[in-house]
Amino acid sequence: MKLFGWVAGVIFMIFTLLIALLYMSPIRADLLITVNEVRLISRIKLSFVWRLWRIERTFQSDDFLFNINKKGESSDDADGHPADSTKLDITTIRRLIPVVIQALKKIHLLSIRWVSRYGEADADRTALIYGMLWQLKTFVYWLLHLVLTLEDKNPAFDVQADWGKPGFTTEFSCIAEVRTGDAIIAGINVWRIMKK
Repeated sequence: MKLFGWVAGVIFMIFTLLIALLYMSPIRADLLITVNEVRLISRIKLSFVWRLWRIERTFQSDDFLFNINKKGESSDDADGHPADSTKLDITTIRRLIPVVIQALKKIHLLSIRWVSRYGEADADRTALIYGMLWQLKTFVYWLLHLVLTLEDKNPAFDVQADWGKPGFTTEFSCIAEVRTGDAIIAGINVWRIMKK
C-alpha cells in the first residue's frame, strides 16, 4: 500500500508540474498585414507551448468582407430580428470593458513595424496625406501604449512619399506574446460576464 501512495504522489507532482508549465507557457502571435490599392493580405502565425505547436493562416481581402447572402435569402427570424442569439446590452458592455482592458494589459508587444508608401500626381496632396499618415501612426502607437504592454522601445514606423507617382502601399507587422494561463483566465472572465 505504501508503494501505491508513492506512485500516486509522484504522478500528482508530475501532473501539477505539467499544469504549471502549461500555465506559464507563452502564446506567441506574429502578424503581418500588407495593403495596396486593390488587395489586403494578412498572415498570422500562432505558436503555443514554447513553440511546439504552430498554426499559420493567411487571409485575402475577400475573406474580410461581410458574409452577404448572394441568393438574397434573409437570415432573420420570424420577427425580422437577426438570427444571431448573442445580444449585448449596455450593462454587459460596461462590465466587459474593465475585464477586456485588464486582459489586454497582459499582452506584451515585442516588436512593431509599420511602413507606408504614398504618392499622388499633385505634390501638395502628397504632402498633406504624408502628414496625415504620420498623425495616424502616432495615434495608433499611443493607443497601443495605453492598452498593451509595449516591450519594443524603438518601433519601426516610416512614411515614404512618392512625389508625382500615384499609389499606396502599407505593411504592418508585429509580434505579441501572452501567457497561456492569462489567456485562459481572461476567457473565463469574459464567459462569466456574458453568461449573466
